[in-house]
Amino acid sequence: MEQTKETPIGQIGANVKGAISEAISNHYKDSEKNGLPQIFRVENDVYERVTFVQSDGLQRIDVRKRTRKAIAERYGNRYVESTPYYDGFVNIPSHTDYKQVIPNGGNGLYNKYHSLMHQPQQGEHRAWDILIAHIGGGQRELLWDYLTILYH
Repeated sequence: MEQTKETPIGQIGANVKGAISEAISNHYKDSEKNGLPQIFRVENDVYERVTFVQSDGLQRIDVRKRTRKAIAERYGNRYVESTPYYDGFVNIPSHTDYKQVIPNGGNGLYNKYHSLMHQPQQGEHRAWDILIAHIGGGQRELLWDYLTILYH
């Protein structure tokens, strides 16, 4: 009988963290190609979507308020006037039909919710199986069903 070598949970966590960080990085590197502005206006204010690295190495995306002057100094006055304008902010989560801009009959609303950086795939997910078994114990299938419902 062949023995399989168990991967330490710490190593699985490091692998998952690295994959998540890479997925986030790739997603937002392509954001301008996908038509998602880095700078936009909501009502009378100017905002910039910024990416920064946290102390644990994961990247985080945030929307920061900026002054018109700061944006004009960085990109020029014409850039400020040509940035997309939205009527307000909303927070509408969706993992199956995510929209950055929500139509409202006017200029749209900027969705502050961030879409997932990856798409779930069928197959074996060893790290998740270990986590679900640890958290769910005897309720393992129920926990998987709950996570599936949350996703949809």
